[in-house]
Amino acid sequence: MINQKYLKIFNEYYIEGKGYEIPLQKLKEEGASQMESVKVIMYMQKIKIKDADEIVVNSETWKDFKEITNVLRDNIFNAAKELLDGDCPD
Repeated sequence: MINQKYLKIFNEYYIEGKGYEIPLQKLKEEGASQMESVKVIMYMQKIKIKDADEIVVNSETWKDFKEITNVLRDNIFNAAKELLDGDCPD
């Protein structure tokens, strides 16, 4: 479920061809997380989650979280790989 408040914010601040920074800033100011921002862009722009995620993670608005987001994702990927490879400690 996508927060209707966030959809309204995106509609209010997104201008075709002007990029996503202003709507992302407004979403963040109103309490939207990175994931919620991804969902809004994906829904409103009818794009794949991967593409919406790249927009959000690489945005100026979320630049302070880019490194930690990538570290967290790497850790999750590595843990899942270990589980699948059977290298999980007892």
